[in-house]
Amino acid sequence: MCRIAVFVVFVSAVSLAQVNTNLDVSVKGWQTCSECAGGSNVATSMTLTETKNVKNGHGLKLHLSGPGYANALFYRPVGPTSANYFLYDVWIDAPSASLTAAEALEFDFYAYNAPYRFMWGSECVMGSDWFGWNDYAKTWVDLQLPCSIVPGWNHIQWWAHRDSITTANCSGMPCNYQDTLGVNNVYTAVNLVTPTSWLPGGWGNDSGAQVQLDQNASGADVNALISDVNFAALGQ
Repeated sequence: MCRIAVFVVFVSAVSLAQVNTNLDVSVKGWQTCSECAGGSNVATSMTLTETKNVKNGHGLKLHLSGPGYANALFYRPVGPTSANYFLYDVWIDAPSASLTAAEALEFDFYAYNAPYRFMWGSECVMGSDWFGWNDYAKTWVDLQLPCSIVPGWNHIQWWAHRDSITTANCSGMPCNYQDTLGVNNVYTAVNLVTPTSWLPGGWGNDSGAQVQLDQNASGADVNALISDVNFAALGQ
């Protein structure tokens, strides 16, 4: 791990850049799903609230209640992109009680370009490690980095990119690259490479950012506040 003051973002085609900042200024455009996240009989809510200690002075409060091991996905589509380099940036505040009740907190982003579903998923498993998502194999990959989310505000950043064409390196599919993870200004080169998967029938081209709350066996409510949610498609 290393601390750095400046991170150079890979940009090769500025005209393709699509920067979506402060996605938390409104609940408009956000969607919630529990069944697609493996949950059932789940109650979820998302509300706009004023908050302190963040740049824009507001945020979205996420709530999950249900039986043990319930999950809730909150996602914000922003439209299709042909860019291949991405930055996902979010601040999250979870109280101690919610971290105790959570199995994991997930931070994901995606870019769907038919016929491929590019998905960069990650989860911070409480008391364990960070994991990256292999969408082709539908499995988590242990990144061997301790889960470092603590009560109070945490700054999560992901840099990633993709191949736009197939390659022999990834089972004949384009590759997903999860390059660098930033947690509270500590940056770690991850370099996880996985094959992408096929876009399900009926799904259209799109991209966007996601946060998912995963409950543990306790069944206790999980709450989190997210703010300064940014998702940038940075070019080819």
